[in-house]
Amino acid sequence: MKKISVFIILIAVVLYSAPLSFGEGQGMRLRGPLDKAFEALKRFDYFTAKELFEKSTKKEPAGAYYGLSLIFANDKNPFHNLDSALAAIVKSDQAFALLEEKDKKKLIELDITSNSIETQKQAVFLLAFEDVNNLNTVERCEWFLAGFKEAPQLNEVVKLRNHLAYLNAEKEGTYQAFKAYMDKYPAAEDLVIATEKYETTLYETLTNPKNIQSYLDFLKQYPKTTYRKEAENKIYELSVVKGKIKEYHDFIKKYPDNHNVPEAWRKIYSIYTADSNPESFADFRLEYPDYPYKNEVLKDLEIAKSRYYPAVRDKKWGYVNGNGKVIIAFEYDWCEPFNEGIAEVGKADKAGFINKKGEAVVALQYSEVEPFHDGFAVVGNEEFYGMVDYTGKVVVPLKYDEVFDFSEGLARVVLNDKYGFVNKSGTLAIPLLFDDAEDFSESRAVVEFNNKKGFIDKSGNIVIPYDFDDAESFKDGLARVEKDGFYGLISKVGEPIVQCEYDEIGSFSEGLAVVVKAEKYGYVDKNGQVVIPVMYDFAFDQALPELAFKNGKAPVTLKGKMGVIDITGKELIPPQFDDIGRFSEGLLAAKKKGKWGYIDSTQKTIIKFEFEVAGNFSEGLARVKRSDKFGYIDTKGLTQTPSVFEEAGDFTNGIAKVSEAGKLGFINKSNAYVIPCEIDEAGSMMEGDVVLLKKNRKMAYFNLKTGNYIWREAGYIAE
Repeated sequence: MKKISVFIILIAVVLYSAPLSFGEGQGMRLRGPLDKAFEALKRFDYFTAKELFEKSTKKEPAGAYYGLSLIFANDKNPFHNLDSALAAIVKSDQAFALLEEKDKKKLIELDITSNSIETQKQAVFLLAFEDVNNLNTVERCEWFLAGFKEAPQLNEVVKLRNHLAYLNAEKEGTYQAFKAYMDKYPAAEDLVIATEKYETTLYETLTNPKNIQSYLDFLKQYPKTTYRKEAENKIYELSVVKGKIKEYHDFIKKYPDNHNVPEAWRKIYSIYTADSNPESFADFRLEYPDYPYKNEVLKDLEIAKSRYYPAVRDKKWGYVNGNGKVIIAFEYDWCEPFNEGIAEVGKADKAGFINKKGEAVVALQYSEVEPFHDGFAVVGNEEFYGMVDYTGKVVVPLKYDEVFDFSEGLARVVLNDKYGFVNKSGTLAIPLLFDDAEDFSESRAVVEFNNKKGFIDKSGNIVIPYDFDDAESFKDGLARVEKDGFYGLISKVGEPIVQCEYDEIGSFSEGLAVVVKAEKYGYVDKNGQVVIPVMYDFAFDQALPELAFKNGKAPVTLKGKMGVIDITGKELIPPQFDDIGRFSEGLLAAKKKGKWGYIDSTQKTIIKFEFEVAGNFSEGLARVKRSDKFGYIDTKGLTQTPSVFEEAGDFTNGIAKVSEAGKLGFINKSNAYVIPCEIDEAGSMMEGDVVLLKKNRKMAYFNLKTGNYIWREAGYIAE
């Protein structure tokens, strides 16, 4: 209390010295009630002074309230009241601020200035603070905090109040007392020790029988418990037993305040984007707009979009980006392109996987690995095969002769020439009973037993008997089956939709499928109805996909001539040509009398029949062959590129691959070489505009859009 004693001395100076240094000592005469009030105060005539000050509050409020504050602050008179002292000095301060300079002069003569008013206010604060310390009770602290909100001692009183309240709770010694203390004083310095004492005796007793509800009830009743994290961990653990996205999302929705929610979000994110495809990250943002780490998604999306290319230097492999910068060092004996954000790499006869940061996500410990599919990859040691997930965890034990990729949550496995299925937990869900099996499709899988095929469901039950010589997987609710050399279609319950009476049945395209019988073909719908008669000529060297409907049109042949029908069977182009292509950009390539030309949908000849070969239009140009050389024409038949090439491909993104003298090159639509015909091998465009080239048995990557090499292996250009 030594510090407070010093403050009291200062207060005494303010109360009994400064305000009374006026009047007679300065040769002044009393001019009114205010002067008389201060004179009475000097004589310690508090009754008279108070009465006169109160009478002066209307005409001279600044001085009157100042004097009243002096009286109320002094504990030597019956009017002592610190609340009133503070209220009076605040009014004095407000009134003084409104006075004009001429009116302030009289008050200045009475030693009443803005400084003296502020000094009095601080003196009242100090007196109140001393009072709090003297009484040392929670109630007196609350009084100070409620009435003296501008006091500089406010924080000290808050701390004192909190500590006194804690001592009261400790004295009572019950968890109810500690709980009440924690609720009322959440920012108190004693909160930690109070919480510890409160929590210790609760957790184990109230969480029996250790199920989700017991932990929920505990947390609901005691939300501030120090065991909250442990209880929330138990709720989380019991909620996501199977590790499914739905479990994690249900957990988030049910328990949004659980501290494991971020972990659950990350689990959803990692599972959903396990393939690391840009589409997955984009779809995730749409499906889960409330994901709390949006910047992370954007960053990962950019990484997923990044183009990394396998490259070799001094017989070691690594990766470069689209600018030719080495992203992953040349340290591997071999590597493959990235797939699902992960790439296969090998070193010293061991294989594994790395991510785009060059980190080993699956340690290089296997003799063989296959690309990731749906978040899982087949791996093998010297004898058996299993499967790992993208974290490297072994999901399917390495104990099978063969393991196939997951399809609809189940993967085929083979052991001792028998097929079965495992689930994503690695458990053998369907026993090794079958002589052969296909992947699940639409909850059905083709299986073979004793040279006959049928279908099972995901429980391994035979849902369609072993009645067929051959069978294909279900697609759009239908499956093609073969019996006694003829094909038909069945439903998912085995009901015949199309009887096994056709020589061939194609896949459905735009709702119709080609059916072939006795060298004639037509089309059936998904109800098994023949909607376009089986009347067109079929040659068994024809590929069924070439007869499928595209954009509502399909080619047909009658008596050796070809035409086009629509999806209703109506003839759009009557059979009259020796051969036809497909409508492209409004034109159809057709052949008659040994020459190709182009007609429109009205059968009008748009480009005359003069070509040895005519391709479909792509990006406004079509490749045509004249005098045994290829060039390009536009939709008006005008030559855009002379016929000078041995081979020519369609334009894609303004670029076409061509060849001359056995060498490959690329041209643009302006007939300018992007790459001269000097390349030995050229792959298809990779991830946009980049193409892999080989020359002199060395590799390079070329950006067809920019016209620049992004990477060249040493020796690609002969020295």
